[in-house]
Amino acid sequence: MEAILSMENKTRIKDIFILALPAILEMGLNTLLGLSDTLMISRMIGKEGLAAVGFANQIVFTLIFIFSSFNAGATAMTARSYGENNYQRLNKIMGENITLNLIIGSTVLFFTYYLAEQIMQVFAISDQVMQMGISYLRIIAFSQL
Repeated sequence: MEAILSMENKTRIKDIFILALPAILEMGLNTLLGLSDTLMISRMIGKEGLAAVGFANQIVFTLIFIFSSFNAGATAMTARSYGENNYQRLNKIMGENITLNLIIGSTVLFFTYYLAEQIMQVFAISDQVMQMGISYLRIIAFSQL
Protein backbone atom coordinates (compact mmCIF):
# COMPACT_ATOMS: atom_id res chain seq x y z
CA MET A 1 0.00 0.00 0.00
CA GLU A 2 1.38 3.37 -1.04
CA ALA A 3 2.12 5.87 1.71
CA ILE A 4 -0.29 8.78 1.82
CA LEU A 5 2.49 11.36 1.85
CA SER A 6 4.81 9.79 -0.67
CA MET A 7 7.36 11.98 -2.41
CA GLU A 8 5.09 12.21 -5.49
CA ASN A 9 2.11 13.28 -3.37
CA LYS A 10 4.20 15.86 -1.51
CA THR A 11 5.31 17.32 -4.82
CA ARG A 12 1.71 17.40 -6.07
CA ILE A 13 0.51 19.10 -2.86
CA LYS A 14 3.30 21.66 -3.20
CA ASP A 15 2.34 22.33 -6.83
CA ILE A 16 -1.32 22.78 -5.89
CA PHE A 17 -0.37 25.18 -3.10
CA ILE A 18 1.81 27.22 -5.47
CA LEU A 19 -1.05 27.44 -7.97
CA ALA A 20 -3.54 28.41 -5.24
CA LEU A 21 -1.26 30.97 -3.59
CA PRO A 22 -2.31 33.97 -5.73
CA ALA A 23 -6.00 33.32 -4.99
CA ILE A 24 -5.23 32.85 -1.30
CA LEU A 25 -3.30 36.12 -1.21
CA GLU A 26 -6.02 37.98 -3.12
CA MET A 27 -8.77 36.85 -0.76
CA GLY A 28 -6.53 37.52 2.25
CA LEU A 29 -5.89 41.08 1.12
CA ASN A 30 -9.61 41.64 0.46
CA THR A 31 -10.38 40.37 3.96
CA LEU A 32 -7.74 42.64 5.49
CA LEU A 33 -9.18 45.61 3.60
CA GLY A 34 -12.67 44.87 4.93
CA LEU A 35 -11.27 44.39 8.44
CA SER A 36 -9.33 47.66 8.38
CA ASP A 37 -12.39 49.54 7.04
CA THR A 38 -14.49 48.02 9.80
CA LEU A 39 -12.00 48.92 12.55
CA MET A 40 -11.42 52.43 11.29
CA ILE A 41 -15.10 53.25 10.85
CA SER A 42 -16.16 51.69 14.15
CA ARG A 43 -13.70 53.90 16.01
CA MET A 44 -14.24 57.10 14.03
CA ILE A 45 -17.93 57.10 13.14
CA GLY A 46 -19.72 54.72 15.47
CA LYS A 47 -22.23 51.93 15.39
CA GLU A 48 -24.29 53.32 12.48
CA GLY A 49 -21.18 53.55 10.31
CA LEU A 50 -20.15 50.08 11.37
CA ALA A 51 -23.55 48.71 10.40
CA ALA A 52 -23.41 50.51 7.04
CA VAL A 53 -19.97 49.05 6.27
CA GLY A 54 -21.15 45.59 7.27
CA PHE A 55 -24.16 45.71 4.96
CA ALA A 56 -22.22 47.23 2.05
CA ASN A 57 -19.42 44.69 2.44
CA GLN A 58 -21.95 41.88 1.98
CA ILE A 59 -22.53 43.25 -1.52
CA VAL A 60 -18.81 43.81 -2.14
CA PHE A 61 -17.82 40.28 -1.12
CA THR A 62 -20.42 38.91 -3.52
CA LEU A 63 -18.84 40.96 -6.30
CA ILE A 64 -15.36 39.79 -5.34
CA PHE A 65 -16.61 36.21 -5.67
CA ILE A 66 -17.46 36.89 -9.32
CA PHE A 67 -13.91 38.07 -10.07
CA SER A 68 -12.37 35.19 -8.14
CA SER A 69 -14.39 32.66 -10.12
CA PHE A 70 -13.17 33.97 -13.47
CA ASN A 71 -9.62 34.28 -12.20
CA ALA A 72 -9.60 30.71 -10.85
CA GLY A 73 -10.55 29.42 -14.28
CA ALA A 74 -7.94 31.59 -15.96
CA THR A 75 -5.31 30.42 -13.48
CA ALA A 76 -6.01 26.78 -14.33
CA MET A 77 -5.83 27.48 -18.06
CA THR A 78 -2.65 29.52 -17.63
CA ALA A 79 -1.01 26.78 -15.57
CA ARG A 80 -1.89 24.17 -18.17
CA SER A 81 -0.46 26.30 -20.98
CA TYR A 82 2.67 26.92 -18.95
CA GLY A 83 3.05 23.20 -18.26
CA GLU A 84 2.71 22.51 -21.99
CA ASN A 85 5.28 25.22 -22.75
CA ASN A 86 2.64 26.85 -24.97
CA TYR A 87 3.55 30.46 -24.24
CA GLN A 88 1.56 31.84 -27.16
CA ARG A 89 -1.65 30.35 -25.73
CA LEU A 90 -0.61 31.45 -22.22
CA ASN A 91 -0.23 35.07 -23.34
CA LYS A 92 -3.56 34.93 -25.16
CA ILE A 93 -5.35 33.58 -22.06
CA MET A 94 -3.78 36.22 -19.82
CA GLY A 95 -4.70 39.01 -22.22
CA GLU A 96 -8.28 37.77 -22.50
CA ASN A 97 -8.55 37.46 -18.72
CA ILE A 98 -7.30 41.00 -18.18
CA THR A 99 -9.74 42.28 -20.80
CA LEU A 100 -12.59 40.31 -19.23
CA ASN A 101 -11.73 41.66 -15.77
CA LEU A 102 -11.69 45.22 -17.11
CA ILE A 103 -15.07 44.75 -18.79
CA ILE A 104 -16.66 43.11 -15.75
CA GLY A 105 -14.99 45.61 -13.39
CA SER A 106 -16.23 48.58 -15.40
CA THR A 107 -19.74 47.15 -15.54
CA VAL A 108 -19.76 46.42 -11.81
CA LEU A 109 -18.40 49.91 -11.07
CA PHE A 110 -21.08 51.55 -13.21
CA PHE A 111 -24.00 49.60 -11.76
CA THR A 112 -22.75 49.67 -8.18
CA TYR A 113 -22.10 53.41 -8.27
CA TYR A 114 -25.32 54.44 -9.98
CA LEU A 115 -27.60 51.83 -8.40
CA ALA A 116 -26.12 51.92 -4.88
CA GLU A 117 -29.39 53.14 -3.39
CA GLN A 118 -31.43 50.37 -5.01
CA ILE A 119 -28.82 47.77 -4.06
CA MET A 120 -28.80 48.84 -0.40
CA GLN A 121 -32.61 48.74 -0.27
CA VAL A 122 -32.47 44.94 -0.17
CA PHE A 123 -31.66 45.39 3.53
CA ALA A 124 -34.24 46.52 6.08
CA ILE A 125 -32.09 49.20 7.74
CA SER A 126 -32.55 52.68 9.19
CA ASP A 127 -32.31 55.74 6.97
CA GLN A 128 -29.03 56.84 8.60
CA VAL A 129 -27.40 53.46 8.06
CA MET A 130 -28.84 53.38 4.52
CA GLN A 131 -27.29 56.74 3.59
CA MET A 132 -23.91 55.82 5.08
CA GLY A 133 -24.03 52.45 3.31
CA ILE A 134 -24.82 54.10 -0.03
CA SER A 135 -21.89 56.52 0.38
CA TYR A 136 -19.52 53.72 1.38
CA LEU A 137 -20.70 51.46 -1.45
CA ARG A 138 -20.15 54.22 -4.02
CA ILE A 139 -16.63 54.87 -2.76
CA ILE A 140 -15.63 51.23 -2.55
CA ALA A 141 -17.15 50.50 -6.00
CA PHE A 142 -14.00 51.99 -7.53
CA SER A 143 -11.94 49.17 -6.01
CA GLN A 144 -13.76 46.72 -8.32
CA LEU A 145 -12.19 48.21 -11.42
